Amino acid sequence: MRWLFLKTIIDSSDIIKTYSRKDQESCALYFKYKALMKKHPKWGYKKLSKEYNIPVSKARWWHHTSAKPRSLIAVAFLESKKLLPLKSNDKHIPLIARILGCTFGDGGIPKNKNNIFLSSSEKNATFDFKKDLIKIFGNDIASNFSLIEGGQYGHSWCIRNSNRAVIRFFEALGAPIGNKSKLNLVVPEWLNISEIAEAEFYSAFFGNEIGIPKIHKQGNRLDFFGVAIAGTEDFKNNRIKFMKAVQKFLTKKGINTTKIYVQNDKKKQHILFKLGISIEFGNVMRFIKRIPLEYCHYKQEKLETTMKEYKKVKQARYTMLRERGLTHNYTLTLLRLNPTSFSYITDKAGAEVWS
Repeated sequence: MRWLFLKTIIDSSDIIKTYSRKDQESCALYFKYKALMKKHPKWGYKKLSKEYNIPVSKARWWHHTSAKPRSLIAVAFLESKKLLPLKSNDKHIPLIARILGCTFGDGGIPKNKNNIFLSSSEKNATFDFKKDLIKIFGNDIASNFSLIEGGQYGHSWCIRNSNRAVIRFFEALGAPIGNKSKLNLVVPEWLNISEIAEAEFYSAFFGNEIGIPKIHKQGNRLDFFGVAIAGTEDFKNNRIKFMKAVQKFLTKKGINTTKIYVQNDKKKQHILFKLGISIEFGNVMRFIKRIPLEYCHYKQEKLETTMKEYKKVKQARYTMLRERGLTHNYTLTLLRLNPTSFSYITDKAGAEVWS
């Protein structure tokens, strides 16, 4: 993995900040109590609480048990997994970024923060999600998973993990909390630490949110190809900014985009913000080669199948136009094919064409 620079992404203080003000105050008080115990090792908890204005109930609890504030329990778990402080060269960064990408798509963390989840019509995708979380946090979290079958005909699945430390970890990393259609969405800056981290984030996001095109009924082009997210009028500027970040990533990958569309959805009473991806043959092939779709096998397969069918359409139209007497170069212009694209549809190039 090529790192742009080495840095600390999050530390224990970032986990503590995900808790309520009351919890943070309790944590600060705990640190104060522990420090005073070192300073006055012969004092009992009653004298400490009286002299330094610490609630005696808390001092008693901390003195007689191994109890800690909730935030510190989460910190201790993450430290035991060597995930705090999280450094930019941690071997789990690609998987962490991938999971984070899901929380901007069909996954997320609900407002009450009682689980991190992924919803999918594909059961295997939920298994992949579970496997990746266990790779990061270990088998200790295996018992925290639950799988729910949903949909009128049982065609959807939701896998959840209720481990509080896992949830706070991803919150600290920038996962949106609650109903995403009513939140500002911001691509976390820490993803810039490496090209791989950024790519994994978007591979999961696209796997959740991309719309796969079909061949248009006229047979001469593809339908809309792109990604869409929902929001309300209040979040219009935020959604456009978010889509511009997605657009910037695709541009870096050599993928051409069209424009950002704003479309009212009256039935669902929200607005759809769509980023179009150019349906030029070579551009779609570059997308397939350079942007794997994580946690969504069927979309990857569907896109590849569409392009195989589209390839046959292009082959047939090329043959027809050439038989009509059109020159090779003019035919390529009409079919919007460049020499590289033509080599592909005529099977004169291998997979390296799209590298």
